[in-house]
Amino acid sequence: MNISSKGRYALMLMADIAKNEGVNSISSIAQRQKLSVKYLEQIVSKLIKSKLLIAVRGHTGGYILAQKPEDISLKDILAATGDAGPIINCIDGQCERKCQCDTYDIGNKLNNLISSYLQSISLKDLIDKNF
Repeated sequence: MNISSKGRYALMLMADIAKNEGVNSISSIAQRQKLSVKYLEQIVSKLIKSKLLIAVRGHTGGYILAQKPEDISLKDILAATGDAGPIINCIDGQCERKCQCDTYDIGNKLNNLISSYLQSISLKDLIDKNF
């Protein structure tokens, strides 16, 4: 699993919204996190599509969490950005040599451990630093 800057920024964005209850504009999030508005807009669209954020329209519009912070896992957020894939490419089942490969089992186990760990940590745990 490779966590890209998009995945890291998605975690930062979601944590920011969870800490600052109510409707959060993209510009206020960008200012607080010192991130690019344009880049956050790309991330927000993925989070909305994954049903993790809700867009609130209007003059005082912005974004709110679609679920409680304790119901959103770090794996959910990373999956929305495409960062929850396997740690090594052959784990996704496309390897022709997995039956005779000495590294497949360790890669598969490592992938499962990381995936389970990220699933076990909620957005609330992240902002409370309870992990």
